[in-house]
Parts: sequence; structure tokens; C-alpha cells
Amino acid sequence: MSQSIPSKFVSLVPTNGTEFTVSSGQKVIFELQPSLALVKGRDSYLVLDILNNSSDKKRYMLSNVAGADAIINRVDIYSLRTGQHLETMQNYNQFSGLANQYLFEDKTNLQALQGCGEKVYVNEDNAGGISAVVNVSENVNNNLLSPINSTGELVANFRRYTVPLKAGIFRYWDEERLCNVMGLQGLRIELTLEDPSEAVFQMIARERDGTNIDITDATVGLDCADVVGAPNATLTTTNGIALNACGFAVGNEVVIKSNLADHNTHITAIAPNGGDATKLDITLNSTQAISTGVKVVVRNDTRALKVRPEFRVLSISPPQNLINEMMKGFSYEFTSYDHFVDNIPANARKHLIELNSVASRAVCVMSQFSDVAELGGVKESSYYKGETPNELNLNSVVYFLKSRLVPVRPYDPRVNNEKVIAVNELVKSWNSINKESKDLGNSDGANANHYTNSFLVGRQLARSPYYYDLGNAEGQIRLGFSGARGNDTLADTYIWSRKIITVSENGGVQVVL
Repeated sequence: MSQSIPSKFVSLVPTNGTEFTVSSGQKVIFELQPSLALVKGRDSYLVLDILNNSSDKKRYMLSNVAGADAIINRVDIYSLRTGQHLETMQNYNQFSGLANQYLFEDKTNLQALQGCGEKVYVNEDNAGGISAVVNVSENVNNNLLSPINSTGELVANFRRYTVPLKAGIFRYWDEERLCNVMGLQGLRIELTLEDPSEAVFQMIARERDGTNIDITDATVGLDCADVVGAPNATLTTTNGIALNACGFAVGNEVVIKSNLADHNTHITAIAPNGGDATKLDITLNSTQAISTGVKVVVRNDTRALKVRPEFRVLSISPPQNLINEMMKGFSYEFTSYDHFVDNIPANARKHLIELNSVASRAVCVMSQFSDVAELGGVKESSYYKGETPNELNLNSVVYFLKSRLVPVRPYDPRVNNEKVIAVNELVKSWNSINKESKDLGNSDGANANHYTNSFLVGRQLARSPYYYDLGNAEGQIRLGFSGARGNDTLADTYIWSRKIITVSENGGVQVVL
């Protein structure tokens, strides 16, 4: 007769507080005691209650590709009792955004539960040219923090998101297996939070005809009818726009662009226009007259967040005989990455990325490229968006491993017939970490000609169950460029490998890289 093994969810709160200001370097610490025995990592999850507490109530949205994971920059995991370091995932939010783009065909749960945007990709074809996806308001119920009410005011409520912890030690990147928390003598999980400038972004307005309006750009802004008037004027939008889609809320600090002069003020009321309900009336706390050519633009960057985190762990209690066996020593294998960063000078026509890894069980390499001048932007960030080959002027990619070029000749990822090589290499890389690349980018219209997902350079090093000794390979990624770039480029490289934790009978814990 089979014996049922009892299981239960255990809700863990951080040991160092209950509410945290989201800021660079702030840590959230969870401790998993050995008494949790076995943990089913795939079914465990983080609960993140997030509050937009911007000082002037700006309407911010989480990264459209990373969702709530955007607030987590780094994950470190240690043995609780021994202090042995077991795993680090740097740029956790960046890679989570990559995984969300490539690994999910159906994005419904990502949007509804994890806070991803209306479009879970970063570029799209727009009137014949590639442009960045921006946070728009049509997905209000999914990832807008502090929803706007019928009077144009923000309701400052914590919003709840549930996300898996994509840690290797919980077998997120492998076939499912229970994590022996008892044998590892407990776990200490440290989440290092992100700066809000890389977590949330200003919502962009959208008119009723579908036109996006960049209210962060002083040359664009939201057009309003000409007003010649006294202080505290009420402006009426020129074109039709819904309250939820305007990008503004009561209390927002704005700049009014007009033919008289630019001046700063704030919004005191927003409401549908009485004569034409498709338009909006925006009332200002203004001490200056307003003239023709009126535009409303958001000003100041007031991004600020709070989070109340919780970790819900599915604990399984095995019978005593199995516990006795577990304590005799064991090995535990999982897949995870090590992160490396490199700077590519703006004028460089050739560049070598050294693969300075000691991983003896490596399986693949992936690299993303970001414009350093576009990190932490108000409406988007190259941290998630990356740069396309055309933006990089990247015309040559080849790896150099153990004195050999792989593939046998460089490929140009800009041209369609060689883009196939780039995509194929990336598909094989995802396969190396036990994931199927189910979405290679939005194929609507002419988008198939572009990199709509964040552009990645990938190379499979070994197929499961095999691995590659990268420590002796003297590896390089050799890049060539057809021209200079406007700014330096950051290359974030993820080297994936299989790691082994060995636990001796006397309780010693070691990691084999």
C-alpha cells in the first residue's frame, strides 16, 4: 500500500522587516529552516505587494517584460547553518524579462499575475521602422500601479503580484526535483532590490484612435485647445482620449508649453469634457496666463516604491526512514548562471568579450547589449530593451573556443539570411538549460524582419546530459562592427552551467562549479 506524504504551504515573512523601500542595495532576507524538510520549488512562489508612492502621484507601470520581478536585481542563496554560498543570480530582473519574452507563448498569466505589460516584447514595426514598445494604458488592470479613479485621482493601494522564484536551486531550469532543505541545513535567501529607475516607467498616453502620445517629451506632449486666459485655467484636449488613457492624474507636476512661455504647475482636476465627453478637461493650479500652441508634459522623476514581500513555500514532510537516508550525505545538481559584464567603447570596430569562467560543467552562453546612455529612462530602459544589431552596427559574431572558431565563420545578425543562424544558435542555447523557446518575437506585419524580443547572442556549448569545460577553453566572443555607436555599450553575458552541491554525512556543504 502506498503511503501518502503530507505537504503544506508555509508563508514566510522576511527576517529583517515586513515593508521595504525599493532602492538599490536594499536587502530582503528569508530563512528556510531545516524543519521544512523537502521543498517543491516549482510550486513555491513570492508574493509581492507593491505600492507606487511617488511624491506627486505619477502613473507608473512595471517593466512590460519583467513585471514584478523588475524590483529584484539580485538573488543570493546560502546554507543557513553553515553559511556556504550556493547560488547567485545577478541581473535577476533583466534575465527574467528575457525568459518571459522567449519562453512563454501564452502571456496571460505573466500579465494577470506577474504584472507584465500589454506587449511582452521590446520592439515593434511602426510605419515601416522599428520602434521601442512603451508602457501604455490599455493594460491598466494588469500592470498599472495605483489605478486612477473616475475623478482622475490615483488610488494609492498596494497591488499584489505572485511570481515564481527562478532560482536554480529550486530546479526552475531543470526537470522538477524536490530540494532537500533539511540536508542543506536550511537556506538563507537574500533578495537585493533594484533602483526604481530600472523597475517602473512613466505611462504613455493613448488617444482613442490608437495613437500613442509621449507625454515625457517636451516636443510632443498632450495637445490641448488654444486658451487665452487667466490663472488656474482648464485645458481641453484637442483629440479624443479616455481618462484611463491620458497618462496624467490629479497632483502630477507638469510643464505647460505654450506660445507665451513654458511654466511649471500641477494638475488639480481631470474630468471628461462637458460638451464632448470623448475629450478631457485638465484644470491647473497655475499663476500664469496660457496662450496658443498648448501642450501638457510631465516633469520631474519622482519614482518611488514600497514592497511587502512574502515567500510561500510548499513543504513536504517525508517519513522518518527517508529522513535518515537523506542525512547520510547526498549530491544535488542544478542549472544556474554566472553573470559577467563588459564595456564596448562607442568607437570600437572590433571587440573581444573574454569568457573568464572557471565553470567545468558549462552548457551555454548568452549575451545582451545595452546602450549605457539609455539605462533608467523615464519611459523605458535599455536594461530590458537592449540594442538590435542595426542599432549596434553589429555585422560579425563568432566564438573562439579551444583555439577554434565556432561556427566556422562569423555571421551577420542584421541580414535576414544570417539572422536565421543567430536565431538557431539562440534556440539551441535555451534547449541547453532545459527550456523551449516558444516565442521568438512578434510576427505581426513586418515584425518578422526585426528583432522584436530583446536581441540575444547565444551559443550552445553542450547538449544535455553532457557539459563543457569552459575553464580550459580560453573562450572569447569576437564581435565586429560596421560603424561606431553614439554611446558605449554594456554587454551582459550569462554563462550557464550545471552546479553540484555535495553534502557529507557530517553535514559539510560544498559547491562544485
